[in-house]
Amino acid sequence: MFGLMDKDESGKLSYTEFRDAFRTLSYGLNDNDINMLIALADEDDDELISWREFINIGIEAIKTFYTRNIAR
Repeated sequence: MFGLMDKDESGKLSYTEFRDAFRTLSYGLNDNDINMLIALADEDDDELISWREFINIGIEAIKTFYTRNIAR
């Protein structure tokens, strides 16, 4: 998934790459949800999300948003 999101193959996701990818997924995330994930993921505040940072936000965070939106 990370590799598909990393359009420029830099090994890190720009905020734009991250947003674009999550907007196209069917998780039902809105812009506020995506911005929250970005804030959680970008631990070093370099405006890029590395593989390690991406993994650290974890599947659980994404599943939480997904479950909340499906339950509506």
